[in-house]
Amino acid sequence: MSPAVVEIPRPTLQARCDELAREHGLTPREREVFEMLARGRDRAFIQERLVVSRNTVKAHVKHVYAKLGIHSHQELIDLVERGSSAR
Repeated sequence: MSPAVVEIPRPTLQARCDELAREHGLTPREREVFEMLARGRDRAFIQERLVVSRNTVKAHVKHVYAKLGIHSHQELIDLVERGSSAR
């Protein structure tokens, strides 16, 4: 028996991303990157979707992590899943 995978419904994920982005002062582009990361997208996907260089994506991710006070993609996902009330 495999463990159940729990997914946040799209509107809830969107609402949490919006709330966290506002609370932490993310720019519109950082917000886009943040939402893609929260949806499990990797840097290569973001680079292709936004039509920017690898270094630009790296810089956006660095800024998002710094503003949210996190250090990894897993921490970002955990933050979104628990919402802002845990901060």
